[in-house]
Amino acid sequence: MQSDILIPQIYTTLLPRLVSYIAYRINDTESARDLAQDVFVRLLESHAVVLSREAGEAMVFRIARNVVIDWLRHHYVKTEADAYIALYAQTSSNDTESGIVARDVARLEKTCLMTFPSQRRKIYAMRRFGGMSAKEIASRLGLSRRTVENHLLTGTRQMRVSLRSCI
Repeated sequence: MQSDILIPQIYTTLLPRLVSYIAYRINDTESARDLAQDVFVRLLESHAVVLSREAGEAMVFRIARNVVIDWLRHHYVKTEADAYIALYAQTSSNDTESGIVARDVARLEKTCLMTFPSQRRKIYAMRRFGGMSAKEIASRLGLSRRTVENHLLTGTRQMRVSLRSCI
């Protein structure tokens, strides 16, 4: 099959350019190398038929664009959470007070979690309290990774809005 021949050639010729493309957008060379590998894994997992070198290159950069968007979305959510935690740690002067506030926030989170639809609640809890990745959750629940990511995104937004309104 022609596709089996073209993909290794595309990989060999495009990898340096793809790493540069991703690194420019996320400003992290190490993560860019990992993401470039993910791009080719997604290409192979998609079982797409690559009929020409140009079509393969276009497909690779389309996948790369989506991978970068997913990475940035996750990065900014994590950065926002880290900033909130750092800000709270700076303003909190008493360990006892911190413990009480942390328990209150955890209780608010669990209360808000109970308002989620059952599937979203299960997925959010597996990620938040179980530390599982979207891929692990998807395989365990028999869902697509994209469905899990959508539930996580929606659940995180909903949780953020609820916690902001209470704090």
